[in-house]
Amino acid sequence: MRGYLILLLSLVLWGCDDVELPKDVAVVYPNLPEEIDYNLHVKSILSDKCFSCHGPDMKKQKAELRLDIASFAYSKVTESGLKAIEPGSISQSELVQRILSEDDEYKMPTPESHLELSAYEKAVLIKWVKQGAEYKPHWAFV
Repeated sequence: MRGYLILLLSLVLWGCDDVELPKDVAVVYPNLPEEIDYNLHVKSILSDKCFSCHGPDMKKQKAELRLDIASFAYSKVTESGLKAIEPGSISQSELVQRILSEDDEYKMPTPESHLELSAYEKAVLIKWVKQGAEYKPHWAFV
């Protein structure tokens, strides 16, 4: 019964976006804030888990991908043909595909980084992308 409810919840939350939601992410998703804010919820996750390889340091940058600047993240087409982040579409966002992957050769963060995203962090990133992946300037500049 619980599995059925999680499946039903996944379908309601995801609508037509055909991404299979892992059970651990489906369980925490309903507990997320209604609106995901880049500065409050997303930036710290990206900073802690992604920017070391996909941030401003050109010497450490992997796959010529920057996730710290919206225009780079939105325009970068990956090897799979998907954009790194396609605002509003989790099925067309490489970021979502990679954070949900169980394949060590494909998933992000990589096992070699010794970093992992929790189910909550994955849910936040997914909901943020689904809501349009809006980047915001630092609060001091607003």
